[in-house]
Amino acid sequence: MLVASGGRKVLFDALYSYSFDRYALVPTETQAAMLAGEAPFDGIDAVLVSHVHGDHFSREPALRFLHANREALLFGTPQIADALREAGADSQVMDRVIVFDIKPDDKAETFTAGGLAVSAAAIPHSGGERMAHIQNLSFRVTLDDGVSAVHMGDAATIREGFERHKHHWAGAHLDVAFPPYWFFQSDAGREIVRDYLAADRVIGVHVPASAAGRGATMRMKAGFDLFTDPGEVRGLGDADGAACKARNTSR
Repeated sequence: MLVASGGRKVLFDALYSYSFDRYALVPTETQAAMLAGEAPFDGIDAVLVSHVHGDHFSREPALRFLHANREALLFGTPQIADALREAGADSQVMDRVIVFDIKPDDKAETFTAGGLAVSAAAIPHSGGERMAHIQNLSFRVTLDDGVSAVHMGDAATIREGFERHKHHWAGAHLDVAFPPYWFFQSDAGREIVRDYLAADRVIGVHVPASAAGRGATMRMKAGFDLFTDPGEVRGLGDADGAACKARNTSR
């Protein structure tokens, strides 16, 4: 995901290289544009990485991006930082890696830099105990013009995981929330989106590649908006979407 508003731009879970035979990869031309800093990927302020799984983050494309975009920050978990170090990231890269070392029971934390306020809450990864060792962050980013977006990674649809952070969710108006598509497949997921996120716009992401070309049908089935095809764009907040946009980089 790319969110752009007021001259600020952030990427969510956009630097990865594994599909697990289920999810779409970032198109080659899109990845090349990210590395080259070509529009609309020019002037990226930050990359936010929810967790270490290969369909959300891969260290090789992340390193290439950080070497090519020397002003960009990367926000993630200790597992993300460890993966970058193991891949040979030098101090020039690691000095721009901001780590949130928090567990689900910990309070959300906020880091402010370069016209961005980045808050993270640890939400358990879907899959129960099998995925309990994976650190998964839900990021809320507020750009300096006041636009706020939430991306949830692979969050589980467990109400308790959001209830413990209810004051955090209520701490900022949300222009857009990007829950994974499975939040629209259960009452629990839809209630979490309604009761805790309360965003002006909700767009489901991480939709399987099989949905490509069938967006209208999938959106009708979900009862919510979904990003299903690379390059889809939504305007946020303003009437025509000219200044504030969300763009699907892959799925």
